[in-house]
Amino acid sequence: MEKVLYLIDGHALIYRAYYAFIRRPLITTKGENTSAIFGFMRMVLKMMSDERPEYLACVFDSKSKTFRHDMYREYKAKRLAAPEDLKDQVETIKELVQRLGIASEEMDGFEADDIIGTVVEKARNQGFRSVIISGDKDILQLVGGSVTVYANKKGLSEIDIMDRKRVEEVWGVKPEHMTDLLALMGDQSDNVPGIKGIGQTIAVKLIQQFGSIESLYQNLKKVESNRTRELLTGGKEDALLSKQLVSIRTDVPLEVRFDNYRIADFPKTEGIDLLLEKELNSIAAELKGVRKIEKREESKRGTYTLIDRRENFQDLKRRIAEQKLISVDTESTGRDPLLADLIGVSISTCEGEGYYLPIRTKGAGALGVDFLMEELKPILEDDRIQKVGQNIKYDLVLLMKEGIFMHGIQGDSMIAAYLLNPQKQRYSLDDLAFEYLDYRTIHYDEVVKEKGKTLLDCPLEEVIIYAGEDSDITLRLYDLLVKKLEEEKLLSLYNEVEIPLLVVLGKMEHRGVRVDPVYLEEMSRSFSQELDELEKKIYGITGCNFNIRSTKQLASVLFEQLGLPVLKRTKTGISTDESVLEELARKYEIARLLLRHRTLSKLKSTYIDSLPTMINPATGRIHTSFNQTIAATGRLSSSTPNLQNIPIREAEGRAIRKAFIPEEGWVFVSADYSQIELRILASLSSDETLLSAFHRDADIHRETASILFSIPTERVGDEQRAAAKTINFSIIYGISPFGLAKSLGISRGEASQFIDTYFVKYSGVKRFFDALVEDAKKKGYVETLLGRRRYIPEIRSENTNIFEAARRIAINTPVQGTAADLIKKAMVSIDREMEKREMASRMLIQVHDELVFEAPRTEYRALIDLVKDKMENALDFSVPLKVNVSVGNNWEEAH
Repeated sequence: MEKVLYLIDGHALIYRAYYAFIRRPLITTKGENTSAIFGFMRMVLKMMSDERPEYLACVFDSKSKTFRHDMYREYKAKRLAAPEDLKDQVETIKELVQRLGIASEEMDGFEADDIIGTVVEKARNQGFRSVIISGDKDILQLVGGSVTVYANKKGLSEIDIMDRKRVEEVWGVKPEHMTDLLALMGDQSDNVPGIKGIGQTIAVKLIQQFGSIESLYQNLKKVESNRTRELLTGGKEDALLSKQLVSIRTDVPLEVRFDNYRIADFPKTEGIDLLLEKELNSIAAELKGVRKIEKREESKRGTYTLIDRRENFQDLKRRIAEQKLISVDTESTGRDPLLADLIGVSISTCEGEGYYLPIRTKGAGALGVDFLMEELKPILEDDRIQKVGQNIKYDLVLLMKEGIFMHGIQGDSMIAAYLLNPQKQRYSLDDLAFEYLDYRTIHYDEVVKEKGKTLLDCPLEEVIIYAGEDSDITLRLYDLLVKKLEEEKLLSLYNEVEIPLLVVLGKMEHRGVRVDPVYLEEMSRSFSQELDELEKKIYGITGCNFNIRSTKQLASVLFEQLGLPVLKRTKTGISTDESVLEELARKYEIARLLLRHRTLSKLKSTYIDSLPTMINPATGRIHTSFNQTIAATGRLSSSTPNLQNIPIREAEGRAIRKAFIPEEGWVFVSADYSQIELRILASLSSDETLLSAFHRDADIHRETASILFSIPTERVGDEQRAAAKTINFSIIYGISPFGLAKSLGISRGEASQFIDTYFVKYSGVKRFFDALVEDAKKKGYVETLLGRRRYIPEIRSENTNIFEAARRIAINTPVQGTAADLIKKAMVSIDREMEKREMASRMLIQVHDELVFEAPRTEYRALIDLVKDKMENALDFSVPLKVNVSVGNNWEEAH
């Protein structure tokens, strides 16, 4: 059997992991940054899971200078010093690797690349195939024969497997000529000079033509371009030096013992303990699971039974009646519950047991739809039998499609886990079982092994275990998570808001909303015409045709051909992002045209052309998904389509809303909270000036303008009111003088003065914000009015940038999160009242602080009164809430 050695380029992965989380670092309750440790371990775990290595070593750079510094004093001179919180993590990772049981290598005077090169060379002689995990391009020179590089392609997740063919595809040269390529083009990250004026494109052509730089200089006369020849002549010394600098040594005086690299007792308990100490509980849980990859602990596995005959079902029916609480999970043919078909239902009445009821199969053994409707429907619709699930909204909608409305929903493990830790990235059953039960579930792709297949195509005996485990683990999680919710005083929020809300959202998703495809088709044609006209104008100004959507081509035209000023650079080159174009648009017409082109293109592709494709053929409506576990503040989000991202400030965005229409002969009713976050801020802060303004029903923006500009309210102009409005809402988000200056187009000094004046006049707000920050430092979290928590360990960071970002979260979350609690509470209350009155009207859409309904013309006035009352009285505040309600024949008209 072939022996394979895996070598991890430690520092390369650590740096990538650190900067992947630079905007949202992971901070412990002690204020320590653990982003690099987390990201590094995620990559290692993925590799361990995917590859199951027998031989593995992690190689690190040494702290000392290397032989390359002796060759060239400026080597890596321009590289910024590593942040202190990164240096600390490097040392922790080195310790962690050792404590987990992974071999490591490091040697003074040499870089990790040289050690890797040496180990790879010795491994080749010992009959090993080597796999190097690294994101550095220098390492690609080692590729060939027995050596492959797994290159981090994007972020932390995507891997590009670089063999000889792939290196040539990506870089245009063979691996053995990577040193020649880098010698010509240089390497900015290591301050390898290369030859000034020769970039990657020219360098690739030269190496393709001449092979090596030595051959190139021997045949210099054959270089066609005079300018390139001059650059090569003048830069020969730099090129030869650069080749030496980028060439990896394969003769480091290192004693290599391959037996030391053999994975034995991985992961060792000491390593897991260190991860727990650093509060990386999910990684620790997953590492514990690695021990069970080959064989799960049978003591934790439940007993899963097939119910394939009606007579077998009677015993389960009795157990359900006795227990009064069951976990329910459905299996289907797809992720969209309105397009998928129900395959089967699994039920657990107690932990460690699960029963699978196949409704549809490709072979024998299906109970059939008649059984579903006659036997299961009464149980699922009985509200005396409480049901719990994992993402049970999916099951609810899927069953509604089958003609069953599940009553008695009592809990959802996904939502419970979200309330306990709203900043997690994933709340899948697999992840939660790992984290809370130390149990590795059977993953979907372990059962459904082929793309395009579903559980319907799998052996029934495998589906029984997979489905039974789902309902069993869900029940185990429910019992555990409910106790944790009670401990954290989150149970009432869970029971009174989130669980009832998921039922409301399920009904909204099932109903969907009508859109007018004819209107969208006309809109698409209109946009296409304007885009064509814009392109003609752009090409007329530039004097050439190019791909406007290619940022590389656009940058070349704007900054090289037209000579526009370069405002911003990224790792990949000159930036042409929106902020750059907006700045350039002040002086240059082409930037204004490009901005307009981008706006129209995005709206056309994202909404105008996409919405008709989302119409469900069976219902003739669009069924968006409402997500409860995405935003850390508690706000809902929507997807497929994302209704919250339709830009209503722009006329084109508002025009898209016109495509949303009510049932024939019905009307839309839109209800929108007015200035809700400012009203909540007034109530939470008890600021007397704000409270007074809202009790008087004054124009709060005009009042603020009067204060900031020191003029009577009656003399406040439109521009001053607009500025005050920006300031009012910016304050809630903890805006800095720099941010406010940019928003208002004023100096930082003026912005700072505005903020200072605001806090002098609204002193209660200042005291409230200060108290929030101090409280967050003590507790590590902030809360909404209903007790929803957001953990902010970053608030204890000594890094100024990290602390400031955390401070803004601490200030904003109680306000924005309370607004989320409010509208959720209102939605539950409205839905209950509509059901009680047996109204025909339907709640369809929730976007930010707005609810949209469709109602018969004979009922909409009663609906308006109901909605306004429930929204304005959903929670108790010390200021009156105000809801604006309007009616129309489309969404825009009703808004």
